[in-house]
Amino acid sequence: MVTVGGRAIGYRVFGDTSSSRTVISAHGGLVSGWDSSAYDDIARDRGIRIVSPDRPGVGMSDRDPQRSILSWGQEDVGAVLDDVGAADAVALGWSAGGQYALAAAVAQPDRIRGVVVIAGALPLDDADTLRELGRMDRRLITLSRRLPATARSYFHVMRRMLRRRPEQVERLSEKSLGPADAAIIRARSEWYTACMLEAVGQIDGAVDEYRVFGAPWGFALADVTVPVTLIQGDADQLIRPSWASRMAAAVPSATLVSFPEAGHFVGLAYPDAVMTALDQHFG
Repeated sequence: MVTVGGRAIGYRVFGDTSSSRTVISAHGGLVSGWDSSAYDDIARDRGIRIVSPDRPGVGMSDRDPQRSILSWGQEDVGAVLDDVGAADAVALGWSAGGQYALAAAVAQPDRIRGVVVIAGALPLDDADTLRELGRMDRRLITLSRRLPATARSYFHVMRRMLRRRPEQVERLSEKSLGPADAAIIRARSEWYTACMLEAVGQIDGAVDEYRVFGAPWGFALADVTVPVTLIQGDADQLIRPSWASRMAAAVPSATLVSFPEAGHFVGLAYPDAVMTALDQHFG
């Protein structure tokens, strides 16, 4: 735990905990910082330390109703890196965490050496882009903005289901994400349930997550000046694969790595590709 502005931030460290090659990880949406535990063994083998904080209102971290994507990069990233004694780091972000990893690079240009974004989203404050987002995520963004009480009710139900019938939540996820991701969810069912339970442990925090997910980033893709690697599965049914190409075209120094058969969990299907990308940014 580390405190910034009277607010506690909880984080975990995976991989080679003694390594100076530090990754600051921004977890996906509707999961927690526990998502990086999936890389624990391979990161240890590659000599990489992954520091994985929970965002405000998620898991171990206190809620911050005023937070933004950019403020996370400014405040939380700086505090956590200071706490682990890291002079610099590579930022890693999966799914909804992608914009947070990019924000870290914009907010901490002297400390973030590069960024790896796995199945990341484009800015969703543009109405046309928002319409391209999956129906459920789009609905939760709208509810969290306009009818937060209804959004809270949804997350209450989800939390109860995860506690009492986690296999039912897994089956629904498998159906919506497609066969490539379904196999990974089945193989990592305990990990998946644990990540999601922490995401909805603080109901208001879950609402904040979706409200901020659809809010302006506070910076443009062109403002990201460090090297960026984008890893995308072409069979992703949650994030449009074409978004990765559009992001690659907008970021000044971006490289796109695509996997035709992979889905939204492309980072777990190809963990070597993630570690290789991180290695390249360490130089």
